[in-house]
Amino acid sequence: VLEEDIEQLDEVVVIGYGTVRKSDLTGAVSTVKSEELVKIPSNNPMQALQGKVAGVQVNSISGAPGENVVVRVRGTGTFNNASPIYVVDGVILNDISFLNAADIQSMEVLKDASATAIYGSRGANGVIMVTTKQGQLGQGTTFTYNGEYSIQQVANKIDLLNGREFATIYNEIIPGTFNNIDALPNTDWQDLIFQTAALHNHQVSATGASDRTQYYVGIGYYNQEGIIDKSRYERLSIKLNNTYHLSDAIKLGNNI
Repeated sequence: VLEEDIEQLDEVVVIGYGTVRKSDLTGAVSTVKSEELVKIPSNNPMQALQGKVAGVQVNSISGAPGENVVVRVRGTGTFNNASPIYVVDGVILNDISFLNAADIQSMEVLKDASATAIYGSRGANGVIMVTTKQGQLGQGTTFTYNGEYSIQQVANKIDLLNGREFATIYNEIIPGTFNNIDALPNTDWQDLIFQTAALHNHQVSATGASDRTQYYVGIGYYNQEGIIDKSRYERLSIKLNNTYHLSDAIKLGNNI
């Protein structure tokens, strides 16, 4: 038996032309909260979005550490570049791979024409709106630390012949190639190429606010060793924003 969950209708969703209550929303918009984005360690926030939004395809180009991803909203469009645009705190970008997922408050995926109308042709392939974390007025100061340590290894290796089996089959193809089939070494080159690799992901943040000011400071360190030797991705990210409410009509701030 399915139970109704009416609480979700009270949420406020950010769309291209402002904010609207979810109960009044008619466009195709999907929302992903920060708790969902940090469930898996990833160097790209869009990797954390994989499998969480209907109609959004997120595919990795390769398994190399730090490799970018290909994002398609409702398939491949025909207007030049098929990638969506990203709006981070009101700033339009073509890529958000530099962002730390732990600094993101929520992501809204705008998928239809009504939701993306304000962006014109640039929004034809969808718009992904990113809202980063900031302090809430009257909240006080909160310090947060998140740390993850993961181990990576090859899931499935190819089943290979040993030296004797290889020589036997090769002699059936070209007779007389190997006179002593027991002389061939049993070398599994996969064991020499692949290794068990570590992945570190750490995040320290401080957020707070008073009656007139809001601030958020986040420092993240991401280090992914590759399962192939000499492959690696390392990133240090710093996020800072401040907002000063000079009056009810004037706000002054920075977002770095």
